[in-house]
Amino acid sequence: GFWATLALNISDFTRLATSHRASFVGQGLGLPIFSVAFATMAIGVTACTVSAFGTAIADPVALVGRVASGSNSNITAAVLSLIGLMVATLSTNIAANVVAPANALSNAFPNAFSTFARSGMLVCSLGIASMPWKWADTSAMITWLLGYSVILAPVLGIMLVDYFIVNGRSIDVDELYVATPKSRYFYWNGFHVSAILCTLLATLVNVPGLLHALGVLNEIPTILLKSFEFSWFTGVGFRALLYWFVKAIDFKGFGAYQWRKTIYT
Repeated sequence: GFWATLALNISDFTRLATSHRASFVGQGLGLPIFSVAFATMAIGVTACTVSAFGTAIADPVALVGRVASGSNSNITAAVLSLIGLMVATLSTNIAANVVAPANALSNAFPNAFSTFARSGMLVCSLGIASMPWKWADTSAMITWLLGYSVILAPVLGIMLVDYFIVNGRSIDVDELYVATPKSRYFYWNGFHVSAILCTLLATLVNVPGLLHALGVLNEIPTILLKSFEFSWFTGVGFRALLYWFVKAIDFKGFGAYQWRKTIYT
């Protein structure tokens, strides 16, 4: 679930790539290699804490606290570690969590947020105002990640099917910015009804699991619980199949279904 946001707004970054190959290589090599490297480093450091302190300390903040306290404290190492943590936190969150909403604000309100810096500062301020340290314990964080996967996964499913199958990897960029019925992307009064309905239906599949995780429902069928635990994959898969089926019979707004000769037109 934590890759959900980047999966949906990856175009904010790939639009700057010089070619499709550059985009593929950057993501295909950069993300897996560095993810494995950082995970390996974290495991190694945690293992070392067993020898140094007699217990495994996986939390980097707690580890810095142990380094700065006790008879063998090292204030210099602790300060440098904290600086590293701050830089890592800022760089990670700016790329993963600030770019998408900042660009969305700039696009939605171009007069008020004419620059990325202005919209980015507002997003950062809202992030601080939400006080995530108040609720970011492990169980709540996992529920949060799975929760927004329930909503975002279906969106990715439609994007994949619409681009690769329905439109055959062909997008008319100019038409995207034509807000009149003449645009091929105007759909029904400006709303892609079939996409909206498919998103709602695919989201409902994992809602019982979310309510169970929040404590609203005490018992749910095991299949729904497992579906929620893998909500990113079930949401993308179910949404993709549902949208493919609906586009195959060409849903016309709230009207009747009309069979197409092919889904590639």
